[in-house]
Parts: sequence; structure tokens; C-alpha cells
Amino acid sequence: MEPMELGASVAFLIVAGTLALVSGLIMLLTPRAFESFCRYCDRVVFTLDDKLQEYKYSSGIVMIMVAVWLFFMGLRYPRSASLLHPLWIIVLIFGSLYLFFPSWLTWLSGVANRNVLPVDRYVLGVCRLAGIILVLLSVYVFCGAHVLLRAF
Repeated sequence: MEPMELGASVAFLIVAGTLALVSGLIMLLTPRAFESFCRYCDRVVFTLDDKLQEYKYSSGIVMIMVAVWLFFMGLRYPRSASLLHPLWIIVLIFGSLYLFFPSWLTWLSGVANRNVLPVDRYVLGVCRLAGIILVLLSVYVFCGAHVLLRAF
């Protein structure tokens, strides 16, 4: 492993471990603060449907143009085709929805806005356990970074 790759790998591990440690300590020591943070993050900032209502047709045209461009990039660069082909198909489908079936898009948006699995309730129910798991994972990640530094 080159020194540049080693430094980037260790930096990634240290950042991931620090995030896991801080999140775990917050969940372990102050579950009410974590709950209030979750409630703050769950609020609706804006609805995209209202903002895009007047731009649906132009958005559809732009998405279809991007899909065509991604298709030709996938043909030109076969090594990245496995990533680009599913992407241009998804962009083409949504561009077609914006352009030809805007009522379906509104219906899909309503279906997607439903909370199928309330994760916050489950996580808050086992907040201390999740905090312990995150702290243990952060220790494991820090040990991995230490072993990686000592090996090279």
C-alpha cells in the first residue's frame, strides 16, 4: 500500500471511529438530547412537489437529455457501463414521469411520504444499547487504524 493510500485509509478510519464514538456517547449519556435532535431532523424543511410544480415539463426534458447523455457515456466508456446503464434508465423513467405522467409522479410522491417503518421509535427504545454498540464499534475501528499504521 502506498503512503498516500495508507494516510487516506487511516484518516477515514479515524473520522468514522470519531463519529461513531461521539454518536454512541450522546446516545448512551444523553438520550433525551438525542431524541430532541431526532425530532429536529424529522421536521419538513420544504416540499419539493410545490417547488417543482411549475417546472415539471422542463425538468422532464432536462432529465431525458441527461439520460441520453448518460447512455452514450456508457457506450463510450464500457468499464463504467455497469454503473451508467442503470442510472440512465432511472433518470429516463423519472424524466418520462415528469414529462408525460405528472399525476403519477404526484401519487408516487404521496406514497413515498408515508412512514412505513418508524426507525426513530425503535432506535429511541434501545438508545442505550445502540450507544454501547457504537462505542464498541468505534474502539474496534480505532484498533483497526492502529494495526494498519503499525503494519506499514
